[in-house]
Amino acid sequence: MGTPVDHVIKASRLIAPEGREGDPWSFDSLAGRVSELSEELSFGALTFAVELLSAAQERSEPAAWVSARSSLFFPPDLAENGIDLSAVTVVAAGNVQEAAWAADLLARSGAFGLLVVDIGRNAKITDGAMARLVHLARRYHILMLFLTEKRRSAPSLSSLISVHAFVRSTAVERPTEEAPRISVDVTIVKDKRRAPGVAIGRKYEAPAGVR
Repeated sequence: MGTPVDHVIKASRLIAPEGREGDPWSFDSLAGRVSELSEELSFGALTFAVELLSAAQERSEPAAWVSARSSLFFPPDLAENGIDLSAVTVVAAGNVQEAAWAADLLARSGAFGLLVVDIGRNAKITDGAMARLVHLARRYHILMLFLTEKRRSAPSLSSLISVHAFVRSTAVERPTEEAPRISVDVTIVKDKRRAPGVAIGRKYEAPAGVR
């Protein structure tokens, strides 16, 4: 199992931590559930996923990152966000089905508190496979997050997805000659535990590669 990674995706750095109490997009709110974070363009979702990865490591929760794409996060960006890269298990899957299978195996071990599964555009997972992942996430209290690319009008990956959110990123005017800033907004369009429509915003410094 595996596919070569031919390029990397940049992650922005959070400028200043904000209060997250009651935040529907937080580690505590999403733990034990299978969620999906979608974007129309390849920018923004990774940044929010890294925030959850940081939260997992603060709780000493082992994390794994499964990618079915030919791209992967840029390690120095994660390190700049305080991520201990040596503590992140990375799996390069050949396709979406292999990614789902890898996620199933990792979840079944009960060893991980966070599983990020990056499957990109036009991804499909069978209801049977998703049902097993939902069961495992609930049983072992895993935060399982799928990253997808799709139009805002597209439905979630499965009816079994507990939370589905869309991310939108915009450039923010640079106040000085320092690194440019980026505004990342997430709108929750589906949440089985509360009303949808909640919007969450963060401001980040742009990653080194785009400064």
